[in-house]
Amino acid sequence: MPVLERSGFSLWMSDNLPDNAAKWHKLDASPDRNALERQAKSMGRLLTMRRLAVVEGQEPPRWQPKL
Repeated sequence: MPVLERSGFSLWMSDNLPDNAAKWHKLDASPDRNALERQAKSMGRLLTMRRLAVVEGQEPPRWQPKL
């Protein structure tokens, strides 16, 4: 696996909630966590029935998305 895929941060969005089988979907990746946090904050105002998460690396968050 290339180094770029293992480092940096990624932005994830959940399926519509509430849903017991909700999954995460990757929206973006960047070496700049602050840029992804700003993107999540601006999108969060519009996506009230979804959860956004910025995590280190390229793997989805380990927790289940919940309201």
